[in-house]
Amino acid sequence: MAKTPAKQTTASAAKKVAKKAAPKQAASKAAAPQTKKAAKKSPAKGKDRWAAIRAQLEARRAELLADAQQVLEGSLGSEKEVMAEIGDRATEEIDDNFQARLKGREHKLIAKIDDTLARMARGEYGLCESCGEEIAYARLLARPVTTMCIDCKTAQEAEERNFRR
Repeated sequence: MAKTPAKQTTASAAKKVAKKAAPKQAASKAAAPQTKKAAKKSPAKGKDRWAAIRAQLEARRAELLADAQQVLEGSLGSEKEVMAEIGDRATEEIDDNFQARLKGREHKLIAKIDDTLARMARGEYGLCESCGEEIAYARLLARPVTTMCIDCKTAQEAEERNFRR
C-alpha cells in the first residue's frame, strides 16, 4: 500500500519533532539522577558536617527576630486609633488576634531553631529521637528543625489521625 502525500508529510513531520525532542529528553534524564543523588547524599562526617544547615537556621532566626523587633517598635511607637464604629473596632480586634497568633507561631519556630542549634552543638543533630536512626539528609535540608525520620513521623501522624476520630 502506497503512502499518500498527506500521510508522508505528517509522518516526516512527526519524525523531525521526535528527533528534536530526543536530545532534550536524554539530557534531562541524564541530569535528573545526578541532582537526586546530590540531594540525598549526606555530607561527610566531621566538624562542619551541618554547616550549610546551621547557616540556614541562623539566617532564619535572625530574620524572625528582626521582624519581631520591627513589630514591637511599630506597636510601641504608634498609638491605637480610637474608633467609633463597632465594625471598625471588631475588624481591628480580629487583625490584632491574627497578628498575635502569627507571632506565637514565630516564637515557637525560634524555640525550635534554638533547640536544633543546641542539638548540633551537642552532636545529636540528624538522629531520630524516636528510633535513633540517622535522618535522611534531604529531609534535614527540607525541614531543618525536624527531630524524627520520615518513617517515625509518618507513624506518629497516623496515630494522631486515629486518635482524633
